[in-house]
Amino acid sequence: MIAYSNETGDGYDDVTVDSSPQIMRLETERGDRSVVPGDPALAFIDMLLEDLGDEWVTKMMYHYRWAYDPNIDKAQQGYDFITHRQIDQRALVGSTEWNTPLIEDSYRRVLAYRQQKTTNSRVRRTLSSSHSSTRRRQLRAQTRRLLPI
Repeated sequence: MIAYSNETGDGYDDVTVDSSPQIMRLETERGDRSVVPGDPALAFIDMLLEDLGDEWVTKMMYHYRWAYDPNIDKAQQGYDFITHRQIDQRALVGSTEWNTPLIEDSYRRVLAYRQQKTTNSRVRRTLSSSHSSTRRRQLRAQTRRLLPI
């Protein structure tokens, strides 16, 4: 949540909770400290990823918090009224028995993708810091096998 001060500075005239409009507003108001890439293609991809996180990954988070008993038990800890309300809200948020396979499969794909990118970035860092040309060639070959570009 971001609360925006009013013109006189003695209160607030707007509060936002959605990260997409927050990013756009901060870009407009504080363009000297941009978080959006300057390249239009990268900016588009950046917004797609932000929207994925904002709209879809939150479904994954909500699903795993409130769909399985061990997670519910851990979250509950004396707050039955909140627990029941949250479980009742699952369908509203987008976590249902019908789309459970979709949420869980996409969650596993996101984790696998992040793992692959983390592994590949380690290989790239090793490539750039390695002093041996033979070792660089070996690592490039490894990277090409991991990343078929």
